Amino acid sequence: VSIRPRAGAAWDLLPDHIGIVRQVNMEKGVTAVVLAKDDFCLFYHDRFPTAAALRAGDAVAVKLRKDTKHDKTIPLAFAATEKDPSSEIFRRYNGTFDQIPDKPFGFVNAGSIRIFVPPDLIDRTMTDGGTAVRGAAILELDKVKNRYGWRAVTIEKA
Repeated sequence: VSIRPRAGAAWDLLPDHIGIVRQVNMEKGVTAVVLAKDDFCLFYHDRFPTAAALRAGDAVAVKLRKDTKHDKTIPLAFAATEKDPSSEIFRRYNGTFDQIPDKPFGFVNAGSIRIFVPPDLIDRTMTDGGTAVRGAAILELDKVKNRYGWRAVTIEKA
């Protein structure tokens, strides 16, 4: 038996898992990426410095391993991609934004889908009811209502 070097990049034998950046937390030095309905991984900036440059809504191709003992998904490598994640967890939308009175959040009505817009995404110019918007959303568990719903990760005026 002999071992010989081969051409290729690190982890290139592993398949890509397409995910979407949910959040980049510079204070904690971590980027969260959603991979599936109940699966995500964390890119710690000390190990993956380029993950700090990602933005919410960016699609990434992730090489990973599963740690079944600790029920975690461990990222090994990633690259930006033009591919969209599964429609089970990701969708692009067009709709109308309505901010909830006296609340810091709002919702986009996009046909039969209602998308939660967290306070950090709301632009001060969108406070008028019925503003036409577009963006990207991920499926996320609403822990208060204990059900899945759509959450905006990007939003802009249409």
